[in-house]
Amino acid sequence: MTKATRTYASQKLPKYLEKDEIYAILKLAMKANSNRRDYTLLRLMWSTGVRVSEAITITPADIEPTHFVINILHAKGGKQRRCHCDDKTLRALLAYTKKAKIDDDAPIFPISRIQVFNIVKGYGKQIERPDIHPHSFRHSFAVFCIREGMDIRTLQMLMGHESIQTTSIYLQFNDAFINKIYQKVAF
Repeated sequence: MTKATRTYASQKLPKYLEKDEIYAILKLAMKANSNRRDYTLLRLMWSTGVRVSEAITITPADIEPTHFVINILHAKGGKQRRCHCDDKTLRALLAYTKKAKIDDDAPIFPISRIQVFNIVKGYGKQIERPDIHPHSFRHSFAVFCIREGMDIRTLQMLMGHESIQTTSIYLQFNDAFINKIYQKVAF
């Protein structure tokens, strides 16, 4: 079956973290770095769904604090997109860039994808989830958004997916909605 004709039912379920696992990792990261690099990076990946390759290229100039937006200028496929950001993540990003004295045009996280992988693996082992990887944060973002009632089209835009079919794998994680409908079926 080609990628273009695959349905979400035939795709492998993504590895994701539950909200309490994310918060456990963020708590560990907050304690681990006095400069809060890990915390800020992981919070960014969790609350925005950005890819690692996008996160490590974001500069302070890409952030629009008044609009709670981060401009992703190096998205997958050479595309650009706007990524929305919550207040707590925005404040963490701005505080970190100020404390670390990062120039407007310099990457906020000047580290490699492999380093991010090792950071995530390290925290994953500490919470007994050695199976996770950086993309698990992206999957966790998507699953959380669906569970909180976000519509699939909005999630598609936030994740920068070209096709809604790519985003549709996350629909099956809307457990409360699916169960509510299922319970109406008379057996």
